[in-house]
Amino acid sequence: MIIYISDHGEEVFENGREFTGHSMEESDNRSMIEIPAIIWCSQKFRQSYSEKNSALNVALDRPYRTDYLIHTLLDLLDISTTSFEPTKSILNARFNSSRPRIYNGEPYVKDD
Repeated sequence: MIIYISDHGEEVFENGREFTGHSMEESDNRSMIEIPAIIWCSQKFRQSYSEKNSALNVALDRPYRTDYLIHTLLDLLDISTTSFEPTKSILNARFNSSRPRIYNGEPYVKDD
């Protein structure tokens, strides 16, 4: 399994601006906070852990906060600890997608 999550996004000619690169999050630039995330699983993993692979596929469009990554990792790897919170694991059926994400001190609402 390979997990890739960027630490920030990149602006690429967003909103008609002639600009590409790393701009400031504080400038109301959502391109910097909507970051790419990829979880790749080998064929062997997909066959051996088909229920986890299915859960990942269900989670594709769920809103996520990267500070919850540890909970997803614990869930993926079947590691038991009292610190695990299933509501913070993106592949868990108990995942709380209504948990607020904050942007510039306000609840984040994705523009469609």
